[in-house]
Amino acid sequence: GIYEADITGRLTYANRVAQEMAGYTQEDLRKGLNAMTVFAPEDRQRAAAVFSQMVEHGTRSPENTEYKAPRKADSKLPVSVISSPDTSEARIVGIRGIIIDITERKRAEEDLRAANEQLVASDEELRAQYDELAESEKRIRMSETRLTFMLGFYEYSQKSEKDLLEYAIEGAGIVTGSPLGY
Repeated sequence: GIYEADITGRLTYANRVAQEMAGYTQEDLRKGLNAMTVFAPEDRQRAAAVFSQMVEHGTRSPENTEYKAPRKADSKLPVSVISSPDTSEARIVGIRGIIIDITERKRAEEDLRAANEQLVASDEELRAQYDELAESEKRIRMSETRLTFMLGFYEYSQKSEKDLLEYAIEGAGIVTGSPLGY
């Protein structure tokens, strides 16, 4: 929606879209509605500071200044307001700007935030499962090595007693995981 306010902050114009967003009528504007009343109480001080900067210094509002606008049934509409000073004969006579309903953008941001949190949780879960699988693989490989040595006894049983004893000592170390062989 489009709006205009004089240097005191009184709204002098609001198109139909702006009126619908704020929940005010043309009659409310004729009665002298202050621009700060269209912002939620927690945003009014910040909005007033931006307004004062524009009136006193002729600066534009920061791009995409976001506020909450009170709605009926105690809800708040997220809006982005872009404003600039309105001049006449090189004097600032008010502020002119646009108000954009950013409900869908905020919803999309929240959906992205939730999806990101879900991805982080999935990543952590996958890393834990990977670590568990890596540990299982390590145990399987160790079991495979132990089994190989145990099966090797048959082959060494055909060799000399000394070869069998050396194989048994080496294998005992691998099978038990002890560097001493038992």
